[in-house]
Amino acid sequence: MKKLVILTLVAALGGLSALAQGTIQFQNASTFQLKIAAGTDSASLAAATAVGTNPQSEALGGGPGQVTVDMFLSLASNPSVFFLAGTTSNSASALASFQGTFHGGNPYTIPAALDGGAFGAGTTVDYYFTAATASGAVGTSATGTGYVLGGGSVLPGSTFGAGAGLIGGFTIAPVPEPSIMILSGLGAAAMLLYRRKK
Repeated sequence: MKKLVILTLVAALGGLSALAQGTIQFQNASTFQLKIAAGTDSASLAAATAVGTNPQSEALGGGPGQVTVDMFLSLASNPSVFFLAGTTSNSASALASFQGTFHGGNPYTIPAALDGGAFGAGTTVDYYFTAATASGAVGTSATGTGYVLGGGSVLPGSTFGAGAGLIGGFTIAPVPEPSIMILSGLGAAAMLLYRRKK
């Protein structure tokens, strides 16, 4: 009988702690796509296409299921300290309605160990997402602000959208390798020295 009472108490306490954990929408919709650009110049960024939509996207490592997306959270009361809260990948589907989307969970439960359990239901947080391909294309979203975590029977609100504090999608682009940047710098320095000698 004692064991039954103890097991019941442990189960009840475990259930209460699960309800106290905060939840968030770790996803975007095709209306607020994750895009990929061929370069970082303004023309390339303007011509960016949804991840997984065409051969150019796949050539940059942005094919279906090939982009890693991370979600970072901070307490709104301490917006300079962000924690990695979850990782997922873009949709593996080739269907048009899934291109440029990712789905890490809705609701996604914030890990209990994150900052000692500070991210409970009802907590106001700031958040942002990063995305990267194996071929070196990377990007970071704007920071969403004033987001109240769901939990228990309260479903989390949208993280992407056109409203205040929400993120309206973001773009990833290839980053030049350090060796290319160093060689470019050396070339520019050599040209300056050559011009001075003339």
